[in-house]
Amino acid sequence: MPKPPTIRAYVSAHGFGHATRVTAVLRMLARLEPRTVVQIRSAAPAQLFLCAMPLPLEIAYQVNDIGVIQSDGLTLEGAATLRRYADFLEHRDELLAREAVSLRACEVDLIFGDIPPFASALGPLSGIKTLAMGNFDWDWIYGEWIAEVEGGERIVESIRRDYAATDLLLRLPFHDSMAAFPRQEDVPLVGRRAQASTTETRRRAGIPADAPAVLLSFGGMGLSGADLSALAHDHEHHYVTVGDLHVPRGTHLQEWELQARGILYEDLVAAVDVVVTKPGYGIVSECAVNRTAMLYTERGAFREYPILVEQMRDYFPARYIAPDELRAGRLPEPLRKLRAQPWPDSAPPTNGAEIVARRLLELALSP
Repeated sequence: MPKPPTIRAYVSAHGFGHATRVTAVLRMLARLEPRTVVQIRSAAPAQLFLCAMPLPLEIAYQVNDIGVIQSDGLTLEGAATLRRYADFLEHRDELLAREAVSLRACEVDLIFGDIPPFASALGPLSGIKTLAMGNFDWDWIYGEWIAEVEGGERIVESIRRDYAATDLLLRLPFHDSMAAFPRQEDVPLVGRRAQASTTETRRRAGIPADAPAVLLSFGGMGLSGADLSALAHDHEHHYVTVGDLHVPRGTHLQEWELQARGILYEDLVAAVDVVVTKPGYGIVSECAVNRTAMLYTERGAFREYPILVEQMRDYFPARYIAPDELRAGRLPEPLRKLRAQPWPDSAPPTNGAEIVARRLLELALSP
């Protein structure tokens, strides 16, 4: 029997979207070739990869890039981000050399990056093919801030050189040009699909079966300064929160309770009627693949945001709420208006996970 393919994935820890969409691909990979060996190198929480994952995974904590430094959910620190990346570059060559040796020793067949420049730089050093997946590249994100830091242009140019070594980019929807990658293929949306039915998830979570349910989803940054006590008077909607947020009379779950009850986060997204959030790729893709509407607010001056807001309406009904209105708990009327909006006549395809998984196997198994 031939050796099973071995893939090492380098995943950005910026937000959760990179990790969650890689997880969607790995789930599909497990269906197509369950013997696949996957080694994950990321600073993202390991639990994001382990949730309902049938593949045996080797996960090691590793900082592959910097992402964006944020002081809170809306404030991006551009200059601090570039300075931190410059510090990372100071010791990166040593880390690259160690990784190249490890890749060869482990007989890795393919390097998969979402989407650290570090992963692309490993290809020429190790002699192993590289495949990247993403909807933006870090040179595009950092390009807005280069004037704020001495040497900012050199940092961006180093990222472009790394990306140029990539054998293939699978470019997701909501993308910029990603021009640093010389070889590109566009693929449909990749997102985590619910693993349980709406009926079963609502039963496990304690969400009333017949109520319009609303999930407040703000990831690791939370919703600072919010006073949601006014929602105690909203008898039309049932609110669901996870972690630090609380809504009177709603369903509140801690992360450990989700795990104990066998509920995945994407199960919750699919089981509710509306998600209230700050849009990033992860939550947008999960609303799209699970057919859930979105009430959204701002997320700061991140270049991906306007592209997401413009194009996500092709997939599901979406409506804006101002941050002050959200923090004051003035949700019922916007929710009513959102629930009255029609669904798009024909949404773009959302089968990207299968297409990416097949391309991974093709490249890993090819000479």
